[in-house]
Amino acid sequence: YRKRESVWNSLAEPPMRTASRLFVDCLTFSARAVAAHCDSVGAQTMMIGTDAPFVHDRPGWTVEEAGISSAEERAIRHETAETFLALEAA
Repeated sequence: YRKRESVWNSLAEPPMRTASRLFVDCLTFSARAVAAHCDSVGAQTMMIGTDAPFVHDRPGWTVEEAGISSAEERAIRHETAETFLALEAA
């Protein structure tokens, strides 16, 4: 986007700043996608969704296999949803 002045001038903020305000579901078929999201945007915007029935017998298996930190895994499994839903931690 920085290479096209027309795009640069039309945006109120850089695309990654906008992306950091979007919440995403980690129920994907790629642990690499989970890791890439954590690396580029952060775990604080990712959570395990409630799609049912689950295609895989271990929902969130990609989180386990993504090679992310325990803090990132905790954010994805609990903290992001608590923040998104304005819940107090249990």
